[in-house]
Amino acid sequence: MKKLLVCFFFLSCLALQAQVLEVPTLQTKGIEGKIKTVEWYQYGFVAEKGLVLNKKDLETYDDQGRLVSTATQNLKNNQLYKTVYQLSKKGLLEQIQIVNPNNNLALQTTSYVYKKGLLIKTTQVQGPNTVVKSYTYDKKDRLIQVEVQQNGTLSLTEYYVLNEGGLRTKISRKLAADTEAKVSSIFTYEEKDGKRTSIEHRFTEQGEFKISKLTDLETRRDLSETTQKVGTNQQGINRQLFLDDEQGNWIKGEVLDEQFGRAQMVLRKITYADGTVTGRGEMLFPDDYRAQYIRKYNQQQLAVNGKVEYASSPINLEYTTDRLTYVSGMNAWVLLKGYDDSSNMTKWGEGEIMAGGKEVVLWAASSGGIDVFHNGKELLRGTSQSGYSAHEVGGSFMAYVRGNLHQSFVAELPAKHAGKVIKAELSNIDYYWGKASDTTYVVTGYGKSVNLQDQLEDENGNKLAMQKLGGVYLWYGLPNFRKHFDEGEVGSVHPASNLLKPLEDIGTKFPFEADFSGFYYNKLKDRRYSLRSKNGVKITAIASQSARTPDDELIAYFPLTNQYLRMENYYKLEDGKEWENQKVTITLDSSAYAYYIYNEGQSIVFYSHGQRFSRFSFNSHKLNKQTAYGAVLYDSTSNVSYGMSYDTSVDKGLGSMRKLPVNSKRAYLLKLEGNRWVVFQGGQKLSDYTFSKSRNSNEVVHFYKDPKGRVGAFLFSGFDEIKPGGFIYASDLQDSEMKKLLIELRVDPALKKSEADDAPGRKASTYDKEGELFYLRDASGNYIQSDLAWFGNYGFGDHLIAYDSVARITYRLNDYYKGGDVVEKGIEILIGPSEAKALKTQKNNIFLFVKGEYQGDVSRVFMTQNAEDETWKEVFFDKSAEQSYLISYPADSSSYVLKAEPTPVSDDHTYIFRTNEENFIGIARGALIKNKSIRSRVLGDDLIRMVEEKGTKKGYLFKGYKKAPMMELIGAEIISSSQLTALWTKAGEALKKSEGN
Repeated sequence: MKKLLVCFFFLSCLALQAQVLEVPTLQTKGIEGKIKTVEWYQYGFVAEKGLVLNKKDLETYDDQGRLVSTATQNLKNNQLYKTVYQLSKKGLLEQIQIVNPNNNLALQTTSYVYKKGLLIKTTQVQGPNTVVKSYTYDKKDRLIQVEVQQNGTLSLTEYYVLNEGGLRTKISRKLAADTEAKVSSIFTYEEKDGKRTSIEHRFTEQGEFKISKLTDLETRRDLSETTQKVGTNQQGINRQLFLDDEQGNWIKGEVLDEQFGRAQMVLRKITYADGTVTGRGEMLFPDDYRAQYIRKYNQQQLAVNGKVEYASSPINLEYTTDRLTYVSGMNAWVLLKGYDDSSNMTKWGEGEIMAGGKEVVLWAASSGGIDVFHNGKELLRGTSQSGYSAHEVGGSFMAYVRGNLHQSFVAELPAKHAGKVIKAELSNIDYYWGKASDTTYVVTGYGKSVNLQDQLEDENGNKLAMQKLGGVYLWYGLPNFRKHFDEGEVGSVHPASNLLKPLEDIGTKFPFEADFSGFYYNKLKDRRYSLRSKNGVKITAIASQSARTPDDELIAYFPLTNQYLRMENYYKLEDGKEWENQKVTITLDSSAYAYYIYNEGQSIVFYSHGQRFSRFSFNSHKLNKQTAYGAVLYDSTSNVSYGMSYDTSVDKGLGSMRKLPVNSKRAYLLKLEGNRWVVFQGGQKLSDYTFSKSRNSNEVVHFYKDPKGRVGAFLFSGFDEIKPGGFIYASDLQDSEMKKLLIELRVDPALKKSEADDAPGRKASTYDKEGELFYLRDASGNYIQSDLAWFGNYGFGDHLIAYDSVARITYRLNDYYKGGDVVEKGIEILIGPSEAKALKTQKNNIFLFVKGEYQGDVSRVFMTQNAEDETWKEVFFDKSAEQSYLISYPADSSSYVLKAEPTPVSDDHTYIFRTNEENFIGIARGALIKNKSIRSRVLGDDLIRMVEEKGTKKGYLFKGYKKAPMMELIGAEIISSSQLTALWTKAGEALKKSEGN
């Protein structure tokens, strides 16, 4: 288990004798286990930047755990050097060399001389300077004196006085100019509970200093250090935090200065002999970040890693003196521990970085239940956009956060966490249930209560619950409900399933022991019934109220399966007696709305979810034979219309009807055979007005007079797209649109029939030409001059090209430019209203048409790279529909009608295509990709592209890249950041392996 320990100086202050009397080893450095390398990453404080990586070391050890070399990179001055340790055959340190790694020339050499295993002399040579140190020991082989000579001249002698335990109690120093030694430090010690307190009185030219250090005797790590100048109030306190790996070796150390609030930190990455790696070199947020705050004269200052950050005004929290602030530059919440606004602070306080990222939500208990915080704000409860909703159940809260999150969380019994700020565990599960009392439970969805109508529990204690909203049934699954309810406390909360497809979800997402593939019923003595599933589960509670049909049948609607169930012979069975296992017939599937034809006279009644309609208007119209009808029912209670088609020679019992789309006039068109129609309004059939006309074959306009004699019109669109017996709902037209249609369709504004309407006209699909004027007729014989958006030659020889913007048809008027007047000359459709094509003109202009409609807002990219190619390819991007098309055409000056092929589906509308074996070109939204920051790697047959923008990385995968033919578009697939990292690394390893071979 990882544990948090503390010490000081990262073991850089080992005792002098430990550093010079033996080769540095894993043991002397406090490292356990067999280790190959230790990487040190030292971060130091830099003004206005905070912690900055300034030094990296790589220590390498041999099989016996002895330090072999250290490679150092000083990032402050960009210096590189290497320290090499040379050992004797006995394992004693003979020489240390600091070398230039570029040329292996020694920069500094230190040699060691021993006598009877004790170091007696070291000689350090660096350029012209030579420093020799001589060591003297007492009878117990403990160091008591060091003499230092520089270039042959004695410069310093240092004397050590030790106590019985070998600890230094006094250090004296004698310089070359001194007549006697001067005391530089005096030490006293006290040990208690496995810790040692050492107090050093240090005498310097700047005065006397008292240095108190607390050390853990087991780990040999310093816990804290306090430095005070004697006779003044000046003092500094340093603390250090250490994080250990599972082997007990520290991988992160942090120094805190309580006076200045500045931090130092070292990260270590350790590679063990068995290949295990612990630690890291890069800082992680928020793991390695440290926040501190100080407040004076109502001015708050927050520092993160020593860098002052802008933070919002502290938010008061109930039940605690802590305060919450938000650092927008980091997208992070910080908890200011022990915030006291009644006094000034003399040292930095601790700030706990709660969480980072805009997706983080925090909550805290309050007298009103919970307070919720997100993205720098305290959210308002009940607001529709950026706030949240929460429902209390037994002291717990089930909440849903809106804004840009749209996720839920549970604050279970917040009163037990009073005074704490807790990071919400967000979930895409939006439905929960909680125990409200010893006898009740509540289901919530999106932070609001779900009003349940019915529920059912199986023998294993799983509960199925239902809510009805209008004509829609919503189903919820509560797995293990009975166990959770009986054993849980009031306020316990559990996820519930929203069964979007109940019958599919039951048995897969939600276990429920009931077989709904068949039913039977029991008739009870008191003229009631019990409806059961095929395997005997009583389901009466979740069936609709039964209804008696006019011909004495009993039916019930079962909303879980969307079926009408008929209980056979119910009214024929003797009353006052129980009848078990009686037959149930499924009379109608998948419709909650039904009509019922029940006698020879084809009398008809109507049901919604098993209940009969009471206030409605109904009318029908014959279809293609005497017994087939189309009909509309208008329910005045709900203001909803229903459409149906039935045949009285076949239909008996229940038939389905469907809701028709709502429109303000309650008007619907029923399509008949032979492209005829009839119009219903409010459930009543309107008479066949003369001026119900077709416009451009896919629209029907129905003109009418209201009760005050005013003319109005309904527009029914999509006539060609439905089959006979289908319904179209009306679009109500404004007066200006209606008047335009009256003129366009040559209808008398007074709705009086004109004799001209019966006069014979020219042939359909022809044109006349008189001088400079021409008259164009469509397939219905209507003149469409006023609908033309443009017309001209466009390189099509003797033919005129014309575009009807209303019908979305492009015509060719044959032989238009041959001269002379023309009568009833034929026309051809080049591009129809359902086609995606392109028109290439003689001047290499290309017009794109989608569903016959000209698309002006497009981007074009040439795929063809060689102007000499016989065929050219282009990619068009239709910006309005966000769809790309591929267009190919011969490389000449002729005019063509070209097929526009939709390109393969691609994330972000991004593609690549190969131009040769090694190169490719990228396209995004109809434009060439020119981003120089994009990097690419090949993995197998696939291509990976990494895009870096504003510090974030995005990955694209192009499958089958290596095997794709030249000039063929390959669509992109967006990959997650974790996939990108894994695939990118794998591709890099494959590349190195191929280069090595």
